[in-house]
Formats: sequence, structure tokens, C-alpha cells
Amino acid sequence: MRDLVQAILEQYQLDPLGTHGLVHWARVCSNGLYLSDREGIDTEVVELFALLHDACRWDEGQDHEHGLRAETLAMQFRGQHFDLGDADFELLLTACRLHSEGLLHADPVVEVCWDADRLDLSRIHVQPMPGLLCTASGRAIALGDDELPPCGEDAFLANNWGVTESGEILDDLLDGFPGCLPGTTTTGLFRIAAPAISRAATAAAVAMKRVSS
Repeated sequence: MRDLVQAILEQYQLDPLGTHGLVHWARVCSNGLYLSDREGIDTEVVELFALLHDACRWDEGQDHEHGLRAETLAMQFRGQHFDLGDADFELLLTACRLHSEGLLHADPVVEVCWDADRLDLSRIHVQPMPGLLCTASGRAIALGDDELPPCGEDAFLANNWGVTESGEILDDLLDGFPGCLPGTTTTGLFRIAAPAISRAATAAAVAMKRVSS
């Protein structure tokens, strides 16, 4: 999965810190894992959808073709950065292609993908509406009858995908980190270094923007 994340970031056209960037992908994945458990479905397609669905956005606002571009990217990356059986791959393509069309009915796996994305609309100050969600579990969350578990974005990104929220690869950042013992895992180091790394990466990104503006 980390190889796929790095490949996606290499072609990503927007700021990884943006509205549709890495933190959003992490929350969609976390939401999807919770909904998958509630709905009793496999998580492989859902996890891939979280990474791919907004990976080809060219604009943080209106970008009507980004779902189609995500579908194309999935076809390009299959067999190179991830493997998926034919039936599941078709579900992934459908989920990516149509995720911003407001549809409500599809295969249960696709419905979980769409709800996982829609349940993060609160990041742009839009309250998810129960009537615009596909699954019973998603509607229960929107109605306040259930609650999504906290994602813990920094830890999620590090432990699952090996990156910071700004898109820095943790293996590169932690190479030669003071006090690093041979054999220490990236996950173990992250527990110590994550706050400083996140602040440093964010500060560097802000500084670069100021220089270029």
C-alpha cells in the first residue's frame, strides 16, 4: 500500500495539505473501515477507493472529470502498484468514476465507498444528510444514532501509509534521526518523532508558499 501511496503523490496536482488531500483520504479510509465492519463487507476495495477517488483532482472546487481520471489512474496502477481480482476491480472503477454524482444505489461495497467519502463533508462545513447516504450505517451516523470513531489522522497516515499529512515520506524524514537504533521500525519512531516532523513539514510548506507568492 505504501508503494501505491507514493506513486499517487508523485502524480498528484494539488497540495497534499488541501481539502481533498491526504487527511481527507485517511478519514475516508477510516470511515470506510468502520462502515465495512457495520455492513459486513470486505475492506480491500474500500481502502483503495480512499486513496484513489480524489487522487486526480486538478481543482479543490468544481472538477467534474476527476472521477473519470481516478478510474483511469486505477487502471494504470493495477498490476504495478496493487493487485485486485476482476470483480472487485470493476467495483473499484465504478466507485471512483461515480463517487461525486450523488447516486444512492449500487453494489454494497460501492455504497460503503461513497458513504465513507460523504461522511467527511463536515470538513467543508457541510452536514451529511441522511437522505443522501446509501447505507443504513451511514444514515445512522448522520442521524446521530451512531458515531464514527476518531481517525487520528497523523498516526493513521504514518502507520498505514508511511507519510505525513503534507506528503513527506517518513522513511526519508527519519533516516538518521537522532537516537535511531538499528532495527527500529518506522512506526516506533513515529510515536516519538511525529509531532516534531508534522510541525516541521507544515512550516516548510508554508515557507515555500510565501517564497513563491
